[in-house]
Amino acid sequence: MHFLATIRAATTALLCICVSNVSQAQLRPAVLMFDTSAEQVSGARLRIGFERLPATNEKAMWNDPDGQWDSTAIVLLAGGGILGAGLGDAHAQAERNASIKELRAAAAQSERLKRVFEAELRRSIERNGYEASRTVRANGLTDGHAARALVQPEDGVGIALQKIAGSPIVTLSWDDRQPLLGVDLRVYTRHETGRGIAARNKARSVVRYVGYQALEGQDPRGYWSADGANAFIAEVEAGLQRMLSLVWDDTRERPKVPRKETTTLQVAGTPQVFPGRLWKQEEGAAYLFNHDGGTTIVATAGPPIP
Repeated sequence: MHFLATIRAATTALLCICVSNVSQAQLRPAVLMFDTSAEQVSGARLRIGFERLPATNEKAMWNDPDGQWDSTAIVLLAGGGILGAGLGDAHAQAERNASIKELRAAAAQSERLKRVFEAELRRSIERNGYEASRTVRANGLTDGHAARALVQPEDGVGIALQKIAGSPIVTLSWDDRQPLLGVDLRVYTRHETGRGIAARNKARSVVRYVGYQALEGQDPRGYWSADGANAFIAEVEAGLQRMLSLVWDDTRERPKVPRKETTTLQVAGTPQVFPGRLWKQEEGAAYLFNHDGGTTIVATAGPPIP
């Protein structure tokens, strides 16, 4: 009996190894590409465009509570009619970022944000049949970067995490109360032309995330930067996981949503209005279809209970 049990165990182990090897062999090669705005937190000076609409008599513009910086906002028009974060004025944006320097420093320490994004994207592509051979980082990632990254046929496809026009990938909202994420994920294929290598956009998915809000009555900057920005990093990670679960799904129908259509959601018990059309609500989040064909995920459950 002991001999038979040993044989069965060995056979099972061998089968597991074989299945694992087959699974690994079936993974297709991919080059991961990141826009460097995924590695740092930017402070929004205005509404980016997919977060809540301002309440009555509320002016959605950053106002430095310490009175150290000029809060004059500049409105940029981004793709799809979405208002940008005022990033065209480099000096004013530097002032805004300086107002959250503790959060920015904590999130960038030991490349924490970079490691979160790369780890989550690697897990996501492996679940969908790809294996990353190497990683490319670029400031303002474009199609040209993809073409230069896919040098050899064995490079496979390029999977690029790009920023949405008009906003960085990771932002703290204009009122300092919540993290905002926006990614334009593209899959590029390599093609040889008479002029060299070209990268063609095979698939694209635009997904946004509105994190939970710091509680009223507390200093939101202090809340998000406390304990080495652990709460902020955790919420970015949770949002990224939700976002990446959507980007590979090309089966759902995306309705045409009028630019001015809005949806009222109960966010931590408070009604708030968001651009877009409600798709579904589940597990403490609401999913909205956007006018530009993208999707916004809104955390509706409020801060986690310690």
